[in-house]
Amino acid sequence: MSGETPFRVFCSSWSRNVNKGFASLERLDGTLDFSRYEINFYGRLPGKLKNIKVHPPVPHEDVPQALRGHHAFFFPSKVECCSNALLEALHCRLPVVAFNGSSNPELVGNGGLLFDDDAQLPQMFDTLRSHYHRYRSGICCLSFGEVVERYRNFMQSVTVADCGGFWSRKKRKAFFLLRVVKAGLRHKVSGR
Repeated sequence: MSGETPFRVFCSSWSRNVNKGFASLERLDGTLDFSRYEINFYGRLPGKLKNIKVHPPVPHEDVPQALRGHHAFFFPSKVECCSNALLEALHCRLPVVAFNGSSNPELVGNGGLLFDDDAQLPQMFDTLRSHYHRYRSGICCLSFGEVVERYRNFMQSVTVADCGGFWSRKKRKAFFLLRVVKAGLRHKVSGR
């Protein structure tokens, strides 16, 4: 990506917990070239920032539109288990710079960069900006149907295992499949 337009980066957290990456935001706030970048943080912070623009949390129904107004997503959280915020950004086709931990590497894949140390961040943003289209085209998100199918296949494989005779194999299989289908229908009806 080139030109004089600032590269707009979305970042968010509902929690003020320091493990959500506040130290990384502070480091980035003091080292990134803000004539080339604009970072918008939406949510709550445990402290103040000088260059990063801080906004109140975005209502759930407005998140996709807010994400699509940016070029990339920054996800510095140190401890996450399959973050909804990260998934939403990827589904909105935003390449990601994320902390290299928890489920982040599996979710980001070729759709962004992973950092181990905050000192890497300015260079990572420059790399992401320079190769923007490559990282954007590397985003791979499963459809809802694919996720349901994978869960269904997993649950079928689990039902083959012996549960100490508590339930018959047919009852276990029916129970798990019913739960997966019910969850899938509930998700589809709610429009998520």
